[in-house]
Amino acid sequence: MRLRWIFSPVLALALAVTACSGDSLVPSREPSSDDPSVEDPSGPSDGSSGDSSGDSSGGSTGDSSGGSSGEDPSWPDEIPSQDWLSYIDDATYVSRLTIPGTHDAATSTCQVAAGKCQVLTIAEQLDAGVRAFDLRPSMDDNSTLGNIYHSILDTGVSMSGAMSVFDSFLAAHPGEFVIVLMRYESDRQIFSKIDESYYKAAMRAFLSSDPHYQARKAAFRKDLTVGEMRGKILIISRNDLSPDSSCETAFTGWNHGNTAGAYTTVSGTGGMARIFVQDMYSPAQNDDSSDEDFLAKKKELVCAMMDISASFRTLDVYANAWMINYCSAYVGSPLSSDAYARNAVSTNRAAYDHLTGDSNPTGFSGLIMMDYAATSVYSLSTSASVSVSSSGSVSGINYVSSSGTDSGSNLSVSSTSVSVSSSGTDSGSNLSFSRSGSASASDTDFSVSGDLLLRAIIDNNFRF
Repeated sequence: MRLRWIFSPVLALALAVTACSGDSLVPSREPSSDDPSVEDPSGPSDGSSGDSSGDSSGGSTGDSSGGSSGEDPSWPDEIPSQDWLSYIDDATYVSRLTIPGTHDAATSTCQVAAGKCQVLTIAEQLDAGVRAFDLRPSMDDNSTLGNIYHSILDTGVSMSGAMSVFDSFLAAHPGEFVIVLMRYESDRQIFSKIDESYYKAAMRAFLSSDPHYQARKAAFRKDLTVGEMRGKILIISRNDLSPDSSCETAFTGWNHGNTAGAYTTVSGTGGMARIFVQDMYSPAQNDDSSDEDFLAKKKELVCAMMDISASFRTLDVYANAWMINYCSAYVGSPLSSDAYARNAVSTNRAAYDHLTGDSNPTGFSGLIMMDYAATSVYSLSTSASVSVSSSGSVSGINYVSSSGTDSGSNLSVSSTSVSVSSSGTDSGSNLSFSRSGSASASDTDFSVSGDLLLRAIIDNNFRF
């Protein structure tokens, strides 16, 4: 019997073009005959049916390491994406989970294509299983908190709106929780930036008064458990909001470099912890390398962070270290409509392969922040033309490198042509096109594997 994912109706529409079926993405589990969750596939929704002693209906029946206790546990027949945390034992450390997250989570509503890193709204991402959200609020003026931005681009989503969405979801799914990674988007003002001190004051005022957050705020501790977090919102701020903030955690020394394994210290009302971050987001952080070299390095770092988390399983000193691993990045100009998708088509797939392959011996990898979560195909909009020859090759695809390698999927090509099958889809990157005469690149889709990666991240909590 295979473990099946249940997606909401709106997500089903978004995933109608998925390249792989859900049944093939998860390991086979044979539930025991006396497992109550087999009779009730929806499983627990609030974590109340069990306790931290190990006999709850959560997915892990062992200790708080996040995996199994050495015995082969029984898994429910179906795990809904809306309630997957409800199958995790209350005693499991949050730091020992593998949690799907989204970079620039609110950008699906951005009116400028270059600013979009997501296709689904925050509400749709929650339904799909995302539990960590990168939000970047701005300032309208020296005293007024502005919308969430991506650099200079407005998403149209306010912090109040985002908190309302989180609150509504958690009310309907009390066994779940939300983590918000938050920083001030000072880039909104290009020529005259508003000082961070004004943002801190405005954000403190907002958090202290917003009813949705106040009802669900969680104070950070390095050894937070899933049971303690159910129904809660945990904010980890990249701007120090002390001394007035009561729950938000601050950290500095964010790693944008081309290394994995460096850590910084998180400090907050609940104490201190080590936090490991990988967030190399452009070729500029990789010694201004070529796009091809950058994508290779990005994939290397993402996988290296997963391997580091594997080693922590046997090192008590790092038992409660937190990991934040960004798959997101851009290549080419950040103003182009496909800058983030070009990275996603490469890095999302590499992360998926590493999580599901034999080389990843761990049941936890921390927060994995991606672009195009739960999205299988992203449409390119560009002025480049696609010529289809009678032999079934396509030329003019502007993301095929001059070296003859498709940097997105390592597809071997000849010059700048991509050989395709008779069905009009190349097996390396799921590139589809019209075979009649010529087609514009705006009609061309390519896989960014966001659906595969999100499912693999959730499933990684149940594999061990």
